[in-house]
Amino acid sequence: MTSKQLIIVLTLLGCICHSLLTARPLIVPDPEEIYLAFDDGLIEFEDYRRLLELTRLDYLSADDSIYLTRFPDLLAGFSSSPLIDRTAPPDQPQTASHHDTIKTVNQYHANLLFRQYNRINIDSERKNLYRVTFGRARIQLRGERESFYSGTSRWGPRSISYRLKPGHNHSAEIVAGSYSTSFSMGLIYGYHGQLLSKDSDRDEPEKFLYPIYGGSNGLLVKLPIGNDRAVFLYDADRNASHRQQFTAVSLPATIGNVNLRINGGFGQLHQRSTGLNQDIMLLSIGGKAGSRGRQLEAEVGISEVNNRFPLAGSTRLTYRRAHSYVNLLAWSYASEFPSWFSGGPSSHRYLSVAIDDLDLSLRDRFRGETGGAIKTSQSFSKQITVHAVLGYSQRGLDNNRTEYKIGADYLFDNPYRFRLDCYRRLDNIYSDNNKQTRIQAQFSKNGEVGGRVVAGYRFENWSGRNDYFFLTELRINDRWGRLVVNGKIDRLEPSDLQNRYLYFGLSHDSYLGNNLRGYIKYSYRYLKDSPDTSFGTLRWEMKWGIN
Repeated sequence: MTSKQLIIVLTLLGCICHSLLTARPLIVPDPEEIYLAFDDGLIEFEDYRRLLELTRLDYLSADDSIYLTRFPDLLAGFSSSPLIDRTAPPDQPQTASHHDTIKTVNQYHANLLFRQYNRINIDSERKNLYRVTFGRARIQLRGERESFYSGTSRWGPRSISYRLKPGHNHSAEIVAGSYSTSFSMGLIYGYHGQLLSKDSDRDEPEKFLYPIYGGSNGLLVKLPIGNDRAVFLYDADRNASHRQQFTAVSLPATIGNVNLRINGGFGQLHQRSTGLNQDIMLLSIGGKAGSRGRQLEAEVGISEVNNRFPLAGSTRLTYRRAHSYVNLLAWSYASEFPSWFSGGPSSHRYLSVAIDDLDLSLRDRFRGETGGAIKTSQSFSKQITVHAVLGYSQRGLDNNRTEYKIGADYLFDNPYRFRLDCYRRLDNIYSDNNKQTRIQAQFSKNGEVGGRVVAGYRFENWSGRNDYFFLTELRINDRWGRLVVNGKIDRLEPSDLQNRYLYFGLSHDSYLGNNLRGYIKYSYRYLKDSPDTSFGTLRWEMKWGIN
């Protein structure tokens, strides 16, 4: 980064730091909305997979919440999705605060979920989802499977875990199958998505052993050491042409008030037809320290590839007070740093990486990138809250991106609230060619009968897109459940005041008893420019909790 770039970034950071604000819950998009965004080309496949994974979590990490701010359109979607407290730590997940039925069902020792999705158009499509979870004292079981109208099926996350001392955060634990974990800040290991593409025509044993799933797959062992735990893992995946595997260990240590983790791993990519391998060795050390609302995290990593030793590093500073919150994040990866299994901070821009010897292409969002992000909030009174997010990343002078989102909330006499957000993206700060602007206003009301009205404007100079969207939503809660009606008019251009995109949704979340929940939703979207791709969807599900 040149001195001129550094001055620009520091100036922007300083301006935003002047207005800090409290963390607020986020609305995670509905799976249907995520699919439509992917189908429309608004998000890429790895983002699509990651967003789907986030809808299954009961909490969000700091990296997750910064990641979600990249999708203002999705976050302005439909609040039938779970409302998630982004500040909840992994050891103490918090379920959706307004989904009391889900929380009640999840308190049972076993849960059965059936979901059917029907896409109704010329080429009808139907798929069923079956999910089973079981927990009794030390043992936890989980399984997920999808079947399609065409006759194909596939496994999702499935696992069996055993904990020696239930309810004890530092108890010995073993997980076989699907799991999610990270080392320190994720430089050498974390959520890495699905590296190898797969089809659904594989043999049944391979479908089960190597499911279509974005997280880790294999064996995870945690053993207590003092007030912490050592972590050992084996992660494996394969398709018809390639295989990947990673073996790693993470050991805790303490120096004064600093909690450290020493991490090491060995990874391999293998071409099954030729027997050729690409091996990597990875080492990192991460630390965490803080008190009274302040916390500093840092990690430095080194790898060995073809007798070269590229480096990577990241750091995060978090500051919390009663009415303010700041999260500063910075990262840097050498151009040759192998990040096949990484889940560390980045801008989530993808770089195509080819391993010619293995005839394999990967999408990498880490290599050669240097960047940072700041997320701040400040409550000036009971009525006014200001929030801001800024991110900058670069892979050279002409390959950089700046993104920021600034907004404010005004709370009228409870439960009425007004929110205004402005999102801006520049793909090269020295060029006027690639800019994107989105402005969004929202008026909402909470309570037994609530809803919201959203209006937004979007401009992209590289695509010539210049349009508006409007969204309305009505929510009615009673002792039987919750009814949601929503509609959206999108892609409305000033030069052509005709509906380009219409969406309508009607859903009901039912309380069918202390241990039974039902959900049904019908939606329809219409595209003026492509009426053949207009379709309706019907989704219904039942969730049963068993003592």
